[in-house]
Amino acid sequence: MMHNQLTSEVRYTISRLRMTGHSVTSTGEILGRHRSTIHREIQRNSVVQCGRWTYSPSKAQKKRNRRSRWTRRGRQYADWQYSRVQTLLRQQWSPQQVAGTPKKQGEFAISFQTIYRHVRRDWKSGGQLWRELRHRYKRRKRHYGLERRGRLRGKRMIDERPAHVETRQQAGHWEIDTVKGAGWEKPCIVTLVERVSGYVLIGKLPNGTTVYFARPHHPWERGSNENTNGLIRQYSPKGVSMAGLTQRQCDAIAHKLNTRPRKRYGYDRPKQRLRNC
Repeated sequence: MMHNQLTSEVRYTISRLRMTGHSVTSTGEILGRHRSTIHREIQRNSVVQCGRWTYSPSKAQKKRNRRSRWTRRGRQYADWQYSRVQTLLRQQWSPQQVAGTPKKQGEFAISFQTIYRHVRRDWKSGGQLWRELRHRYKRRKRHYGLERRGRLRGKRMIDERPAHVETRQQAGHWEIDTVKGAGWEKPCIVTLVERVSGYVLIGKLPNGTTVYFARPHHPWERGSNENTNGLIRQYSPKGVSMAGLTQRQCDAIAHKLNTRPRKRYGYDRPKQRLRNC
């Protein structure tokens, strides 16, 4: 609050009152401030002169201005804290996941914006930390309105599933989808995502399966699966052949995704959440 901000005039008055023998309590009463505010001001902004601590209003104002400039530049972090951030980034975690983890574990608080700035500074100095960031892809356009393409007989639509599945309160409900590589080839991977925990299973398929779960152009109807597929694209970019992808590699990707903290789960890991379901 502005009332708590001490001006240079108030600091001058504090100095004069102290010189005339006023206590911290009486100084606070005269200025209409709590004695703890006066005590904190004297403790923080006193300087050593002639071998003893002295409160000087001009020097107190300078110290306050210095702190204000430092605050506007942003909080400074120690080398070990940036080292911790870089270690997590190299696990292919997003800056938001990296920011949430140290705070959740009681280590230190840092914003994902600060992490991006750190990566940018590293890039400008010739560093390669930016390569650890995930690739960004353009969101596909969502088409609304009546679906005009042909419909398959006997196809069970996603909106027919039980209502309690939508609440994500009961474990054991999975969404399934396929992720293709190069458009001209048959090999692909199939992904299964548990809706409550976000736990993912990934399997290599020699040929794409013909399965219909959601209406065309309505990927948000299976949001868990769609989001997970976007994460998988970090390891298998769109248009890149999957012919050489092995099941061991699929398992490794799934392990990374299942042991990453997720913002939507309060930075818990899917593997932890599935255990606790």
